[in-house]
Amino acid sequence: PEIKVTLNGAQLKSGTDYAAAFSNNIEAGTAAVTIEGKGDYKGSLKASFVIKKTAEQLQKEQQQQQQQQQPGTVEPGKGGDGDDGVEIEKIVLPKAGFKSCKAKAGRKIVLKIKEIDAADGYEIAYSTNNKFKKGVKTVKSENESVTLKKLKKGKVYYVRVRAYVEDDGKVITGKWSAAKRIKVKK
Repeated sequence: PEIKVTLNGAQLKSGTDYAAAFSNNIEAGTAAVTIEGKGDYKGSLKASFVIKKTAEQLQKEQQQQQQQQQPGTVEPGKGGDGDDGVEIEKIVLPKAGFKSCKAKAGRKIVLKIKEIDAADGYEIAYSTNNKFKKGVKTVKSENESVTLKKLKKGKVYYVRVRAYVEDDGKVITGKWSAAKRIKVKK
């Protein structure tokens, strides 16, 4: 940073009258400067100053905190009727999604699922009905890559996914992703 050094009202010249050395002046926080006299000026002076975070840095930190809270967060809540003081935990999974969905030769669809760290696996539903009201088939997988086989040639399939966690024998699921439309190759 640029500094201004004065003595008895006269401004001194950097490099000629003094040398300045900075420390901890890259990140936000408390930084220091040491001014060492040169030529006709002797002695040294240490001073500290505060570097504030930019609006961009603050926004980035806030987004990181929100992302850290999102995947597989545990929300405390009251048990029973709320008067017994027993705390329970509610597991909340984020909405799953696809990296890619591609039709392949041989009546197949290859799905790449966006990974959710807290998930034990993924449930995939597929149907020729875009509302998933009839002919719905589901597949469970612990992998992020799934191949749907033995599909009808030339048909349009709708595919969606959700994450799940098994907790004490109980299956807890996240929300369904938006449905993807894929036409099987002939």
